[in-house]
Amino acid sequence: MLTGFGLDAGLVGFVVGLDTDIRDGLLGETTGDLACLTGKPPTPLAAGLARAS
Repeated sequence: MLTGFGLDAGLVGFVVGLDTDIRDGLLGETTGDLACLTGKPPTPLAAGLARAS
């Protein structure tokens, strides 16, 4: 389906792999790294979107 929308095989593989990792919880770990890098807590997605609108 993704190739039907014009994505090349490499990008399809990346998107499918990322989706699989999310499904398997691989990207669900909260480490605090972003706060350490930026020096402030991350903004939740809903709050960021509310501010942007």
